[in-house]
Parts: sequence; C-alpha cells; structure tokens
Amino acid sequence: MKKVITIIGGGASGVAAALGFVKKGIIPTIIDVGKRNSGNHNTEGNLYDYRRENDLFDLMIGDEMEGLSNIIEGTNLPPKLNNPMNKYVTSGAKDLSPIESSNFNAIQSFAAGGLASAWGAGLYRYNDSDLKEVPLNSQELEPFYNILSKEIGISGTNDDLIPFFGNDNTLLPPVKLSKKSDYIYKNYQRKKNKLNRKGIFVGHPRMAVLTSDLNKRKQCDYSNFDIWLNNIPWIYNPVQTLDRLIKEKKVIYKPGIHIDSWKRNGEGLIILGKNTSDNSPFQEKTNTLVLAAGTINTAKIILKSKQDNKTKLRIIDNNLYQIPLVIPAFFGSVIEKTTLGMTNLNLVYNSPDGGPTLQGSIIELTSLPRSVFFDRIPVSSVMNLNMIKMTSPSFLAMFLYFPSSYRDGGFIRLAGNNNLQIGHKDYFPEKKQIRNIIRALFSMGAWTHPLLIQQSKPGYAIHYAGTIPMKEKTTSDYESSMDGRLHREKGVYVADGSPFSEIAAKNLSFTLMANAMRIADRISEKK
Repeated sequence: MKKVITIIGGGASGVAAALGFVKKGIIPTIIDVGKRNSGNHNTEGNLYDYRRENDLFDLMIGDEMEGLSNIIEGTNLPPKLNNPMNKYVTSGAKDLSPIESSNFNAIQSFAAGGLASAWGAGLYRYNDSDLKEVPLNSQELEPFYNILSKEIGISGTNDDLIPFFGNDNTLLPPVKLSKKSDYIYKNYQRKKNKLNRKGIFVGHPRMAVLTSDLNKRKQCDYSNFDIWLNNIPWIYNPVQTLDRLIKEKKVIYKPGIHIDSWKRNGEGLIILGKNTSDNSPFQEKTNTLVLAAGTINTAKIILKSKQDNKTKLRIIDNNLYQIPLVIPAFFGSVIEKTTLGMTNLNLVYNSPDGGPTLQGSIIELTSLPRSVFFDRIPVSSVMNLNMIKMTSPSFLAMFLYFPSSYRDGGFIRLAGNNNLQIGHKDYFPEKKQIRNIIRALFSMGAWTHPLLIQQSKPGYAIHYAGTIPMKEKTTSDYESSMDGRLHREKGVYVADGSPFSEIAAKNLSFTLMANAMRIADRISEKK
C-alpha cells in the first residue's frame, strides 16, 4: 500500500516533521487551521526614531485595546502575545478548542507557525541529563539538531554554558549585548571563578535570531521592533520553512481546516474535522497520521477519537518566576535605541548541593511600554508611573525556569460537553535557590527584591508536555513508542510535546522539532 503521510498542525513540530519527510523524498500533507496575520505595520529604521513622527497606538495598544488586556481584562498573556500585531496567533482558540481551566493558564494557537509565531526564539539542545526520564539520548537527536540549525540559523557561542547547552559548531555569532547586559557579563567575567564555585554560570543564549544573512533572510538590525512586528526576517518562524516547502511543491498544505478526531477505515484512517470558513464537515483518508497539533490539542484529538471522557492525562509546564532587575549604574541614563529586545544572556544555576539545575533568561526591556510594568510594582498608581519613568532605562528582567515532571504536573481530560478540562496544583515556592541567585545577581550589579518577584501561574511558560509519555515498551493506550506510535493505534504517531514526561529548565522547542524530525525519519524507513 502506498504510504500517505498526513500531518496535523503547521507549528514548529509539524513543520519539522514535514522537513524530515521531505529529506527522505516523501511529500507529506499538512492539515492546519493556519491563521495568518492580515496586516503589518510598514516601519523603517528604529522604534525610537519612528515614534517621533508616528502615533504608536495601533502598534502597541490596538483598536481592541489588546496591548492593555492584562490590565483591563485581567488576562495573563506574555507581552509578545499581548500586542496587536500578534493577536492572530491566539485568535479563535477559545471557540475552536474551549477550555475549562482550574489554576492553569492554558494558551493555544491555531496560527500557521503556531505559538512559534510569537515565541521568545530561544532554541536549546538537550543533553543526556535533560533526557534522563525520557527513553532518548542526545546522540539520537544530534543529526536532527544539526539539520535544523542550518535551516533556522541559530546564534550563540561556545562559552561557559557548554556543559548545559552543548558544544555546537553550527552557531552563528552571538547577538550583540545591550549595554546593561554587557555590564552584567563583564562583572561575571571578573568574578566567575567564585561564582562558578557557587554554581552560577553566565553566557550567551542560543537564539533563532540571525546575526548574518541566511537563506535570503536579513540579519538583525537591532531596531527595537522585535516584539512589536510579525514575520521579522531575522527571527525564525516555522512559516518561513513552511512557505518555502509549499513554493517548492514539496508539501501539500491544506489550511482552514480544524481536525478533531479520526476513525478506522479497514487498514487505514479517516480524519474528521470541519472547514473553519463555514463549519462544513471535512474528512480525508490516510494511512499514516502524525499528530503535531500542540500538546493540548493533540490530547483532545486522541481523547475524542477514543470517545474517552473519563481518563485524566498528565500535563506539565515549567515553573516560572519573573524577576525584575534594576541596574543602579544606569539610573538616569538614556534608553538604549539599538538593542535586541529579547533574551541577551542566560544564567544557569547548577546547585552545588545536588538540587535541580535552573536556567534564567535575562531579557532586555527597552522596547516595552510602561503598561507592562504597571502591575508589577507594589506602590500607588501615581508613584508607580513616576518610578517607571525614572528607572525604566535601568530595567532588565529575568525569567527563571525550574524543571518539571509528573511529580509537579497537572491533568487534562475531555469533558462530556467536548470541552477540555485542565487543572493544576500550585507550585511550591522555591525560596532557597532563588535567594542564592539573587545574591549572585547582586554581585554582578543587578538588584532586585523578593517582594517584586512573581511566581507565574502554571501554564504561563507555555512549555506544555507529557500527555502521551514515550516508553521503550508501551502498555497503556496513552503512551507512545520510541518511534512515536500511539499504543495499539496502527499508523497514528505523536510528534510534539506530548511524549516528553519531563522537561528541563530551558525551552524545549528545539528538542521537540528535532524529535519530530527523528520520528519522521523512523516512519520513512517503514515499508
């Protein structure tokens, strides 16, 4: 029988799986809702030069007040998903896949490119320590990391973070540090022997940001528009690969379709869904179904296909702390105009007492509006605004990630009304490790205070995983094999975050993409 490959989802994992099949000479079909940005600002030059002659309301606030939704509506979206140009990324998710959430900040995307259309662009290789509860080793992923690195263009350098991020000879030069980040890094270099003994290591991030031209994409221009515009050429978006494969007729792409289940048809499968334009029924035959719809939506498709309203699947996400940083040396300075408004440095805390390894992303904030900080400072509104105005040139932030496994996870199930239910217990406050990191940051010239640190609600990190754990020997209907196949489901494979029952304290997107390519490679070898 001719092998027909159908991938559900056009996000990072789905596109990586498609690329894997293409490398084997197979033309897969991608079925995707595939929402696209309907427009973008035509901007040139630098954000701060642009705003002298232009009203930034449409760019930063929007007709529907999207930029203020966290304040007005009490939503809990990261700044990049909260801006008007990126509203399409999460548009329609509540209607296509309603969620009844209990203590879990569930964020879904049905956009072409998925949530990677507005990601932080950090792409990190996992080492064997990161994979200790997953039946994979880093050597199995290495060739796919390398292929993807050349496709994407990942900047970074082999510095003190090699033990945690790997020694990678495919990297482009690292992004230029902002002045504040450079100040911290130079202080680290002077004190690194002492800091290393305390488990503190600082270095350049591995970013899907071009620092030199690649594949007709321009290198970063440090214009401070990074979080405000969509489809910026120097920030990788899976849509860039997807559109190239479509143009080269190496994939068949079917957008505007929402898949919710499959059923058996002899030796094959019938995929069921609807056309999003008119809600008319959709169905298509295949014999090889690759689910890459994102951890949450893949779980829903599997549960609905099995007509299972009882089983609770596990779901995990990184415990995340948002730590505002003030660099006193920059009080009263002028805001830097030419920076990358994203991660500039990574800090790794490798606990000397054998505790978990943590990772912090130190983020430049020069392009953010003051509204982002409004609810982060525990003083009156008037004093808050004045403090922000005076001190914002000295601000940085660090997102501090903890590893996650089933021990601290939540659950996801399909209710009788076909809505998803997701619940999660509160994370346990990790005070000792945070205190050690605060002391280290202080020694590098970055100040904060425990009252300013916010522990994010479960789900905010958007590193969802673990619903269909990968096992060397599967025994449950909700486990996947080493080649990604769903237990007792011939021809059905899982290729997103679902198989990872543990995630390290760093973005797992690159590893999900490499694993999706690995699964595509395994499927391609089957007759």
